[in-house]
Amino acid sequence: MSKRLFIWSTMFGLALGCLWAHAQDLEAVIEDMPLVSAALLRALDGAPAFTSRAEVEVNYMNDSKPTKAFGACAWQESKLRWDINIAQVTGPLVPAQTVGAVNRLKLGPVVLLAQGDRKLATLLLSGAKAYLESRILVPDRPRNRQPFTLGNEMLDGRACTKEKIPLKFGKRSSQVMVWKPQDRSSIPAQVQISLDNGTVLVQFREPRPLAVAASQFVVPTGCTKYTDFSDLIQSLLWERMKSGLGLRDGK
Repeated sequence: MSKRLFIWSTMFGLALGCLWAHAQDLEAVIEDMPLVSAALLRALDGAPAFTSRAEVEVNYMNDSKPTKAFGACAWQESKLRWDINIAQVTGPLVPAQTVGAVNRLKLGPVVLLAQGDRKLATLLLSGAKAYLESRILVPDRPRNRQPFTLGNEMLDGRACTKEKIPLKFGKRSSQVMVWKPQDRSSIPAQVQISLDNGTVLVQFREPRPLAVAASQFVVPTGCTKYTDFSDLIQSLLWERMKSGLGLRDGK
């Protein structure tokens, strides 16, 4: 075995092992992505176009502590985009080793898209020109009630009205809590979404009324579509290995 082959085999072997070690945890998050996307679209319905910093906290019952992620968010006409800052992701679902593997394989920037008009939730790995696509869950309209107010609550020094939106998706359900500032801002300050075995908390920091280009909410051309997370990871690792070894398809 050549030195070059040994180095690349070792590096990608370690990256593969790291990703596979946490694949089950990551798949659990991805499986919840259609429900979380539907809940966020419902919570933000009626809000004007805006951009903000987004802080997301995922807390599953079996985890000793929450997983936290940060990034830039944009909302516009039933469409949501979240650019995740991979370097700032912490917690049991995405440990430091996995973050390092994503950086070594140059899979980022990592972007989450929710398109209400097309009912699609997308995990985009921009650096790898690949994306995972799934259908957003559609609420059972006859069973859904309108939001109702739970009262007032202070959030980071701002007086907010706390609302509850009960959603049903067939056999699944979610209770969505929305904190709306009382200072004439129609942009929610915080949204909490209940899952079967945990919660997702989304905080919108320093929101600014601003519309971005419509192209920011769609997958760029030239990207490969996947519907299975394991297939996506295996394919990307193989492509990176071929590239590192100077191989081409069919050789």
